[in-house]
Amino acid sequence: MLNGNDHCGSHESALICTNLVEQEFIMAELLLKQEVYRVVGCAMQVYNTLKSGFLEAVYQEALEIEFADQEVPAIAQASVRILYK
Repeated sequence: MLNGNDHCGSHESALICTNLVEQEFIMAELLLKQEVYRVVGCAMQVYNTLKSGFLEAVYQEALEIEFADQEVPAIAQASVRILYK
């Protein structure tokens, strides 16, 4: 994986660095493609069914139902521990 310490000074090095970045992006894209497709599909189904005009809570509950119907594992309102000040 490329990081900020890599040097792409020459034209040839820049092309190699660009190709490596593109390959890393393609690999990352392929790893989650099916999962993203399923989640977005569920969200689109909820939107196409309800349209606009509801509060966020309505869409959240509908999305939970759609996830369950499509067997997409999800945790609603998961607790997140944060450190603040």
